[in-house]
Amino acid sequence: MNKDKILLIYIASEKRMEEMPYGLIYVSEALKKEGFDVRLIDNVIEQKTEEQLLQDVFHEEPRVVGYGGITAGYAFVKRLSKKIKAQFPSIVQIAGGVLASTEDLLLSNTAIDVVCRGEGERVAPRLLKSLQEGVSYEMLSGISFRCEDGSIKKNKYEPVVEDIDTIPFPDVAAYNFEAYVHESSPEGKYMRWFVKDQRINDIPVEKRRIFNIKTSRGCTGVCSFCYKHIGGEYRRHSPQYVVDVIDFLYNRHDIGLFVFADSLFVFDEAWIGEFEKRVLEKNIKILFRINGARVDGVSEELLWILKRCGCVFINFGFESGSQKILDVIRKQIHVEQNYEVIRLIKKVGMMSYPYFIFGMPGEDKQTLKETIDLIVEWGGAFAHSIATAFPKTWLYRYAKENKMIVNDEFYITSLEDIPVHLNFTKFRNYFIQILPAYVINRVRRKKVFNEKRYVSAFWLDVKLGVLHLYGVVRYSFSFSGKR
Repeated sequence: MNKDKILLIYIASEKRMEEMPYGLIYVSEALKKEGFDVRLIDNVIEQKTEEQLLQDVFHEEPRVVGYGGITAGYAFVKRLSKKIKAQFPSIVQIAGGVLASTEDLLLSNTAIDVVCRGEGERVAPRLLKSLQEGVSYEMLSGISFRCEDGSIKKNKYEPVVEDIDTIPFPDVAAYNFEAYVHESSPEGKYMRWFVKDQRINDIPVEKRRIFNIKTSRGCTGVCSFCYKHIGGEYRRHSPQYVVDVIDFLYNRHDIGLFVFADSLFVFDEAWIGEFEKRVLEKNIKILFRINGARVDGVSEELLWILKRCGCVFINFGFESGSQKILDVIRKQIHVEQNYEVIRLIKKVGMMSYPYFIFGMPGEDKQTLKETIDLIVEWGGAFAHSIATAFPKTWLYRYAKENKMIVNDEFYITSLEDIPVHLNFTKFRNYFIQILPAYVINRVRRKKVFNEKRYVSAFWLDVKLGVLHLYGVVRYSFSFSGKR
C-alpha cells in the first residue's frame, strides 16, 4: 500500500451530468500540491461497475479512497465501500460533497470512516496529512467520523474560503478534459441554444466548442426543496478571474462557447459592468449561457449588458406561477417578478428555459392553474421536476414530521433507481407521477407551444393514459399511504 496514493471516485447517478466534477477536482489539486499522488475516476463518464472499481483499488493500492457525488449515489457508495472494506480493510474511506448530507447514514450503515463537510480543499489535505503521519484527526474541524466504539462524532464546521479568487483554476487538461467538451450537432444538448443566435457566425469554427465553468460558490437562497445552500454563503470570483479563465480556455483549448454552471448567477450591476469591460479588453468573440438565475435583481439594462458580452441564454428559476407555492418554497420573490422577467427577456431577445417544480405542499388545482397561466404567458419550452425531498432541506424535515419518510435508509437508497415522489398534496398518489405530463398537456392545448417535443396531442394523451395506468398499479402503496 502506498501511503501517498489517493483514489477519488465521483459517483454516477440516474441524473447524468456531463460536466467536470469541480468539487473533487479542487480537492485533487489541493492534495497534489501537498505531494500526494492522486487519481480521479469520474464514473459519470467512465461508467465502471463496482467490480471494475474494485480492480482499480487493487491495482492502485491507495491509502485512501474518497467519494463525491449527489445524494442519489448513496446506495452505490454503500455497496462499494463495504466491498472495499471486506477486501482491503486498512484503506480509509472518506465521503464529501453533497453526499455529506447523508453523513449519519454513511457513518452508521456503510463502510465510510470519515465524512468531510463543507469545502474539501481545506479539510482534505489536513485530514490526509494526519493519516500519513499517523497523527489523530479527531480534533480536525470540518469532519464527522465513526469512533472505535461505533459512535459518531461531529466536529465543528470548517469556515468556507472567503476569497475564492485565491483558489487557482485547476489543471483541467489532467482530468480527461475532452470528455467534458460538447461539440455535437446543432441539435445537441447545449449547441442547439447557441446556434439560434446569429452571433455564432462570429465564433471561429474551430472554437465552437462548449465547456462548463463555475463563476461562484454557494447560494443566496434558502429554497425549501434545495440542498445547494449546503455549499455555504454565496461567494463570487472577480470578473478579472472569470475572464482570465475564459481567455485561457479560449486560447489553450479552443473553447469559444461557455456554460456558467453555477447554482446561482447574481445580477450585480458592478460585477456585470466590470465583466463587460474585461471581456472587451481581451477582444475575443465568445458566447455563453447562464444555467441558474433568480428573477429578483433583473433589469433591462443588465440584460442588455450581458447580451453585449455574449450571453445568449439565461435559465431562470420561476418555480411556480402561484404566490402561495412560492411562499412555501421560500423563494422570497413575488409572482409578478416572474411575469416581468418574461417581458424583459422577450424585449431584449434573450433565450430562456424557465424551471418549474410541481407538487410542493399546498399544491392544488388553483395553484396548478396559476402555474399553467404563467407558462402560457411565457409561450416556450420549460424545464420541470416533481418536488423531491433531499436530506438537510426543509422539505425533508417536513416529510419526516408528517410520517412520509419513516425509514431514511430505505428512502435514500430508493433514490438510486426510481424517482421517489412523495405526495405532499391532496391529489391521489398516481396523479403526482403524471403531474408534468398533465401540465404540458394543458399548456399545449392552449396552442402556444411550437416545440417539436410537445406538438403531438395524440401521443401526449397516450402518454398520460399509460402513466395513469402505471401510477395506479405502481403507486397504490406509496410512502404517504394516501389512496
